[in-house]
Amino acid sequence: MRNVKYKLFFFSMYDHTGICKHLENRAAKGWMLEKTGTFAWKYRKCEPKQVHFSINYFPKASEFAPGPTEEQKTMFSYCEQAGWKHIDTVAQMQIFCNEGQEPVPLETDAATQVDIISKAMKSSFLPAQILLFALGVIQLGMFLVRFLEHPIRILTNKMNLCSGVCWIGVIFLTVMEFANYFTWLKKARIAAAEEGRFVETKSFPKVQMAVLVIVFGMMIYAGLSSADVAGISTLMFVLLYIPILFGGVNLMKRFLKSWKVSTGVTRTLTFATSFVLSFALMFLGVRLVMNTVQDAMRKQSDVETYEHGGITWEIHHDELPLILEDFMDVDYEEYSYELKVNETLFAAEYEASQSPKMDALTYPDLDYRIVEVKVPLFYEMCRDEMMEEVERWRNASGYIEEEFRNQYKETDARIWKAEEAYREYVGNEPLANYLICWDNKVLEISFDQSPTDEQIGIVVDKLKEF
Repeated sequence: MRNVKYKLFFFSMYDHTGICKHLENRAAKGWMLEKTGTFAWKYRKCEPKQVHFSINYFPKASEFAPGPTEEQKTMFSYCEQAGWKHIDTVAQMQIFCNEGQEPVPLETDAATQVDIISKAMKSSFLPAQILLFALGVIQLGMFLVRFLEHPIRILTNKMNLCSGVCWIGVIFLTVMEFANYFTWLKKARIAAAEEGRFVETKSFPKVQMAVLVIVFGMMIYAGLSSADVAGISTLMFVLLYIPILFGGVNLMKRFLKSWKVSTGVTRTLTFATSFVLSFALMFLGVRLVMNTVQDAMRKQSDVETYEHGGITWEIHHDELPLILEDFMDVDYEEYSYELKVNETLFAAEYEASQSPKMDALTYPDLDYRIVEVKVPLFYEMCRDEMMEEVERWRNASGYIEEEFRNQYKETDARIWKAEEAYREYVGNEPLANYLICWDNKVLEISFDQSPTDEQIGIVVDKLKEF
């Protein structure tokens, strides 16, 4: 049986009541706290025993200091004389234990105790929570902007959706921490002033754990259910990014503290390490994911390559729901058939392409995209994005006068058996590109030339119920 166990820490830093009860319960079960950590606390196997724990806050303490100050050392000495053994320090929080039957409390004045906790939280907990909340709001705001501009890209990609859920989780947890702390602080100050009584602190470790399980569970589901190298590689990068970043930063901080470097220098170098390491990991991670995806694509058995113009091109052999051979005679046999699929519970996107080799571009090709919207609330957003893409991308080279702009104009929807149908125009000149709106699908399709009624019927039969 293992003598050492690590347990994730989910308590709020000011919840000394909850932390003490938790540590006392662990000791009663035979596990004594040995050392604290960033993510998990270390416990060592012991004989089950009744141990009292107490947490004292020292507002002037710093996690970047090379060691305890003289004031702290003096306090540790007094506490030890009273039977309280110092176990470890986490920023301004100091943990003591006492195996006596009825030990003298370290803090006896409720007003003083509340005031010390308030000062300690102002110097560490609150600034960190404010920064985390601000980061969450900024990232969620950026996510919402991306969603409004490109709803299809967000709704059809599991990892994109998970990023939004992650930042919602961050905001929820920080707001919950703020509300819990300030509610307690208000009650504690009143009780201390009017009754001389200390109000016990409280946090919600199970709620924090549940939110983290949901977030990480969705990330793992998104990465593994993507069933491709890109999704799995991205998942692995996301799961490793935070532990490596925090581990590297803490390693630097511990190294500097072990060399007795001053508090200010340690703080500055730790923040610099965090900044540099975060960008380095992001750069290396993106490169690694891209290289992994490219290598995997080269090794796929259904992908061939050929050289043309000094460039390596690919030939795919995916099964497409609609091909040129379905509605016209084709005397070319070296087409590439490629189908890309992105799907979530909200929407699915199917991008199909049938194209000849680069040395045979005189032969016809076929490109179409189907967006299936599973939640009606988002249908109009997705349709509007596909309509706006024509002007957004094809007119991106600069200002073009209205009469020469690419734009969709309504056409006969009955022949497409659709609710709405649009054809792309350049000024008043029609192109063979269409946007077809069915019940819960939007089809974007491009032909080499205007399709006949018979060809349109074949497209409808093949794609409307796809």
